[in-house]
Amino acid sequence: MYVVTAKQMRELDHIVIEKIGVPSASLMENAGKALAEEVVKLCREEQNGRIERGTPRDPLQEDENNNRRAFEEWRGVRGTIRAEETLRIKDRSQEHWFILIGKGNNGGDGLVCARHLQEAGIKVTIVYAVPPSALEQDAALQRDAATAYRIPAVVYSEKEPLSFHGITGIVDALLGTGSNGAPRKAYAALIREANESGLPIVSADIPSGLNADTGELYEPHIRAEMTVCFGLLKRGLTQYPGAEAAGRVKVRSIGIPPKLAADQGISVQVLTEEVLEGTLGMDLALRRSGEGHKGTYGHVLLTAGTLAMSGAGLLSARASLRSGCGLATWALPYELMPHVIGKVPELMLADAVSGNDGLWTEESAERVIQLAEGKDVLAIGPGLGRFEGDTGWLRRIVEACDVPIVLDADALNMVAAGGEDFFLGMNRTAPLILTPHPGGDGSFDGDIHEGRPARPDHPCGGICREDGRYPCTQGLAHGHCCSFRQHLY
Repeated sequence: MYVVTAKQMRELDHIVIEKIGVPSASLMENAGKALAEEVVKLCREEQNGRIERGTPRDPLQEDENNNRRAFEEWRGVRGTIRAEETLRIKDRSQEHWFILIGKGNNGGDGLVCARHLQEAGIKVTIVYAVPPSALEQDAALQRDAATAYRIPAVVYSEKEPLSFHGITGIVDALLGTGSNGAPRKAYAALIREANESGLPIVSADIPSGLNADTGELYEPHIRAEMTVCFGLLKRGLTQYPGAEAAGRVKVRSIGIPPKLAADQGISVQVLTEEVLEGTLGMDLALRRSGEGHKGTYGHVLLTAGTLAMSGAGLLSARASLRSGCGLATWALPYELMPHVIGKVPELMLADAVSGNDGLWTEESAERVIQLAEGKDVLAIGPGLGRFEGDTGWLRRIVEACDVPIVLDADALNMVAAGGEDFFLGMNRTAPLILTPHPGGDGSFDGDIHEGRPARPDHPCGGICREDGRYPCTQGLAHGHCCSFRQHLY
């Protein structure tokens, strides 16, 4: 699943409309209908007792119909079930939703949603944040359609707070990807009232008050229970704090060709099962050969830990084994060994340094290189600490061991201390994987400040290279962000 900035999304929309020939009104119709379908699904779930109003959701969940003409049809047991047949719900008389409308295309999407919800038997009331006459182009067409459908509508006034009596949910179609900065005036007041109502809020494309590119939240902003993202996932929905404000995210196709993003050079994707198996060729089932044994599935050498930070090594060792490797050896200070023997029965231990109060020394590099012979992967850094000559120690190991190497934690600090010339002249052919935290990879190029990316368009971009180094930034939204084969995941 591709992830785009607001600018990239506008460019894709332009291509679809101007070059492919899909009318912009059709894209708006598809978006609004998809939004209505998700509201109906949410109503069904709540009426069936599977969830309660206001229940927190998983931050990111790809819709099962993504890129399968989700705006037109679902696959049934026997062929295709038309959307019109599945929109209606049992107790529709119990539902009454406010549809909050801004003056842009996001508001137009909301007006389409209102029309389809009314067709589904759900009572709706349109709440305009601005006079309806302020709407233009496609949004104005949808305003006129809503009027023709006799959908009740009011114009919001800050002097007269809304009454939420009898209202069961809210659709947020106030501000979309084209907005910038904090909501003001009626928009701000309406957002505050919506949040204070305690009702479930479904946002159109992005929650109002969220930066679509960075995930930055302005004040005030909508705290959504669900966000229905149109066409392609927006970057801001994958990065905190925006991901939390978005609630559960559903990505719905609205008629943009699935391959268009790749054709336009967009390289950022979410790591889904389809990407891992189809694009990267990974076997997620970790299937084992009937003739396989522990030596078949790789041997990891972990270089980590000190007497004061043994837990980092233990956690890393367990993680190595759980990842599927057949063998794992932990190279560690001799003084640490009595404290960890038997903690992980299947883990092998090898003393790499001794006589220094459980700390590492520059001279231990040769021992690590010796232990790395015959190993398939080398991981360096967790709980390693800093010591005199550590940058030269790490460079010696990385240069001598031409196997895949993962550098983490203190190993990254050593790289940072070595500056831009740390990797200069290394004749490596195997991958080198860097795993900084968002607050840490600023030490490579200054891109990270105060714990969040200053270049959200490419969180790993400052340390991406074409010489076999693959940055994998931890802590961003749902785990990490990594660069591989000129793509960002």
